[in-house]
Amino acid sequence: MAVTSALILIFVGAIFLWSLLDRWKSHVLKRPPSPLKLPIFGHLLHLTPSLLDPNKLKIKWKFMVDFMNNNYKPPYIITHELSKQYGPLTNVKFGVNNSSIIFNNGKPYREIKHFTVKNLKDFGFGKKQNMETAVEDELVDFLHYFQQTTLNDGPRTIKMEHMFTLPVLNILWIMVAGLRFSYDDEKLHRLIKVVEEISKTHDIGGNILMAFPGLRFLFPELTGHAHQLRLYSKLHQFFRDIMHMRLAENGFLQFDCADTPRDFTDIFIQEMNKRKKVNGNESQIFTEEQFIMVCLDLFTAGAETTANTLDFAMFYLMLNQHVQKKVQAEIDEVIGPNRLPRLKDRHMMPYTEATLLETQRMCNVIPLVHRVSIADTTLGPYNIQKGDVMVMNTYSIHMDERIWGDPHVFRPERFLDKDGNVNNLPSFMPFGMGKRVCIGETLARHTMFTFFTAIMQRYSITPAEKYKVPEVKPVKGYTLNPEPFYTYVQPRF
Repeated sequence: MAVTSALILIFVGAIFLWSLLDRWKSHVLKRPPSPLKLPIFGHLLHLTPSLLDPNKLKIKWKFMVDFMNNNYKPPYIITHELSKQYGPLTNVKFGVNNSSIIFNNGKPYREIKHFTVKNLKDFGFGKKQNMETAVEDELVDFLHYFQQTTLNDGPRTIKMEHMFTLPVLNILWIMVAGLRFSYDDEKLHRLIKVVEEISKTHDIGGNILMAFPGLRFLFPELTGHAHQLRLYSKLHQFFRDIMHMRLAENGFLQFDCADTPRDFTDIFIQEMNKRKKVNGNESQIFTEEQFIMVCLDLFTAGAETTANTLDFAMFYLMLNQHVQKKVQAEIDEVIGPNRLPRLKDRHMMPYTEATLLETQRMCNVIPLVHRVSIADTTLGPYNIQKGDVMVMNTYSIHMDERIWGDPHVFRPERFLDKDGNVNNLPSFMPFGMGKRVCIGETLARHTMFTFFTAIMQRYSITPAEKYKVPEVKPVKGYTLNPEPFYTYVQPRF
């Protein structure tokens, strides 16, 4: 017994000494401050609440599921709390999965991103006239579908759950693959469910596999890794079928680069074939797999973020009737009841624009943004080493009391100056910043404004009777979205 106690004391003492030496080393190297770190585990103890997610850890026991749901805390909240204690730049030992256009870095990423942005623009991605046409065409179909399927018999209570995912996806997909999906397409609805499930099982910054990747081989089912692979396989197959279908069309394998491409998929295949002729594609750039990854990123990061923000906008305006009335008054004055909103209206509607900005600030659809340092550098008084993963917590920025005063209050006026014009605040960054700013910002802003304004122009929404209003708490996932909610929708005209 005495020997066991002595060994335990020695073990604990060794860990404590290691932690002190590690902290001293960080201080000497001028590394950012951090909580006490343990050998092997790093700061995992501080991040444990973010790992208690039954959606990722496929645990079936009810008592464990209840315990995990009651004690779960998303990673953006944990890092927000750490920043309050250790300062705006906090050093946390944690891993990240560096795959796809969202997370990738270096020359291959830059080349594919440049190619993607340049060629998507040719099909309307960010070009004012083409973009406005694509958005307006989809808006007309969406409003017709919304009226026919939900409100044909007058005002009624409807369930708001991913209401805007399909129309937003159609706007993007017509540019990428020349495809527009029917609102009744069962295959697409199943695909959207897969994306939602992926989002729930793979939120950024809170996964045990990021800390210990080897566990995916030892416990693939328990860690949720096998489940994720099955979900991704379905999504990959969908995009692979698109490419194979295009390749099979009219002998597209012989497609001449001089021919006029129809969409981004044609352009990508042109580039893929051109590189194969030159060097056999030895660089492994512009392959079928990379086409799938680009599509996956555009599908999830592009469509989900915009659609989820619109869901949040409906939720916040349902809860803030005074804001809804002000938005509708501005719409009535500038647009009236008889025509669709246009892109040029946005600059004449500062309160509506401010409401959307406040929605983005409050909802933080992507709360954590990752970057990787490509060289040794400094940030303030601290040294940043090459390869360090930098995580920008936009939630922490957008909910900082020192900046916003009352960050938990939905108040669009904070984005208006004394003359009532939109005030661009430096601490507001829903699309990121710098060279890696979101490539779809222009399209996203236009889509959100047009769809939001059109709904508020035609309908008023209030909390539904007999249904509990959910908390202002997002559903955890890769992108955040509001809990499904019921609202009473009444036509205004």
